[in-house]
Amino acid sequence: MIANRSSRAAFICTAAVLTSWALAAAAQTPANSKAGKSEAVATHKLAIQINQSDKSAMDLALNNAKNVINYYKAKCETVAIEIVT
Repeated sequence: MIANRSSRAAFICTAAVLTSWALAAAAQTPANSKAGKSEAVATHKLAIQINQSDKSAMDLALNNAKNVINYYKAKCETVAIEIVT
């Protein structure tokens, strides 16, 4: 049970870091301005669902999210990724 909690906590922390990277990347790209305010709008959106408490499944989901971020970053496009439990 303790290992399950710690792996879940590690997963949540890693998901938060990946989400912040995606938001930081989106904030660096120019966006449409409306009334003098600029908002970062993600060109692509992705939801990854994980419904297992297995560490390897969680790592796989996070690696997939990281690969998608790197892919669109190389193309100078934005992506919003949500990891859903």
